[in-house]
Amino acid sequence: MVHIPLSGTNIRLLNNIPFSNDYKHTRWFTSKASQTNYFTSKPVVHSMSQANFQRIDGRHYVRVNQSIDDLWNVNYLMFQNASYNNKWFYAFVTKLEYKNSNLTHVHFELDVLQTWLFDINFKPSFVVRE
Repeated sequence: MVHIPLSGTNIRLLNNIPFSNDYKHTRWFTSKASQTNYFTSKPVVHSMSQANFQRIDGRHYVRVNQSIDDLWNVNYLMFQNASYNNKWFYAFVTKLEYKNSNLTHVHFELDVLQTWLFDINFKPSFVVRE
């Protein structure tokens, strides 16, 4: 199970990220720098610093002090916590939940491929096609 940072988190809510949680369309970056540059070049809809994450029955969300109307086009987020040596975590936005006119819960699912891409150690393997 992946441990999600609980406080002191910097968050960037993004749009126009062409990835989905079925992993059919993703990008294999050649370096961590090119990966970070790709995501930081995308439009930021909203950013936060020192945020806290909350758990709901194993799912994750972040409270965003922003109207849901301002967040409709958000489809991805990236976050980092100093406790993780400034490692960026990447996630798919799965749901926007209206709480009040200035508070939205942004539910997310960790993008394990982008988050751990440069920590993966592939062993010798092969693919069987039927």
